[in-house]
Amino acid sequence: MMLRPFVSVSSACVFVLRLSVIIAPVAILGACRGVSDRSIENMTGLELRRLVDQASKDRNAATLVLIDPRHPREYVAGRIPGAQNLRLSDVPPDARVDPALARFETVVVYGNDPSSAAARAMTKRLLAIGYSGVRFFPGGLEEWRSLGGEVEAAK
Repeated sequence: MMLRPFVSVSSACVFVLRLSVIIAPVAILGACRGVSDRSIENMTGLELRRLVDQASKDRNAATLVLIDPRHPREYVAGRIPGAQNLRLSDVPPDARVDPALARFETVVVYGNDPSSAAARAMTKRLLAIGYSGVRFFPGGLEEWRSLGGEVEAAK
């Protein structure tokens, strides 16, 4: 007599697929310790414009750093002037606070537009590691351009 398994192979495959759909975003977004979307402080385009203008007047002050976590090809094609290309893979979840980045009063992370998962994930990662002054500019490069903001590209 052959015993039938409680769960068929096909339903087990469906379960594994469903589970991976739930787990994958957590892994991709960095599984940031205790940091959720509610932890993120957004910045408007006008606020960013004001901060960029202030920082450009006093280049010696460590007031602002812009983090662009997009793919290097996108970063080279166009970015907010002075932005640093720092990818999520460059900042492991167990990283320690880097004094070179922590010296800035405000750290602004942006992507292409409000749907930029990489930018939101980078914001969460930096907060989870312990950086202070981290803000998210959800409008991204798209909103920056619409506000007439300067965009620099590699020559």
